[in-house]
Amino acid sequence: MPKVASLSDYPDFIISVFGAINWKRQSNYLTRTRMELEGANKEAIEAGVRQNEIDFNLFNANSKYSDYVAYQKEKCKNEQEEDCDFMNEERFYFVKKNISSDAEQDLKNIRCLIFGAEDLNVDFEESYQTYERIFLKNNTANYQLKIYPEATHALLKNKHFNTMHLGIGFLVKWELLGKRAFVNDVLSDISAFVI
Repeated sequence: MPKVASLSDYPDFIISVFGAINWKRQSNYLTRTRMELEGANKEAIEAGVRQNEIDFNLFNANSKYSDYVAYQKEKCKNEQEEDCDFMNEERFYFVKKNISSDAEQDLKNIRCLIFGAEDLNVDFEESYQTYERIFLKNNTANYQLKIYPEATHALLKNKHFNTMHLGIGFLVKWELLGKRAFVNDVLSDISAFVI
């Protein structure tokens, strides 16, 4: 999204919700959060992050999908996992293309960013600080940064929706609550910025 804003005069504005900065750092944050929620100890979490760093090499310039599949099969066999998930080929090449993405250089054209303080997917503090530093450095006057204290990754109410695994319960609550699923003021704030 920031790349689009930096390469084009269109669109006139972009509102970024839960804007992560760097794919690899984001992946490590997500791994830490997921493992903490699963009850892993500190050593296991750090081992998971180290494994991420190894796995990132699967997406180098010369890698092929068949290399990824062979690696994953061997990894699953060694870890004796019964249910091994493989990304499909289309997803593999999408990740390969974007794994080294870092939005920092393209952020100067973003004008409104909003974050949920209970986000399990994005390190909102790192993103907020990076955006703020860039905006101040570029003397960008027309921007807004806002953190919603009880908001999830999707700016939904934390007490009802903060989970990494969406299921039928999530969808039922979403259907029942409608707009009330969002944290207070978020929809009106977005509308006010657009107008």
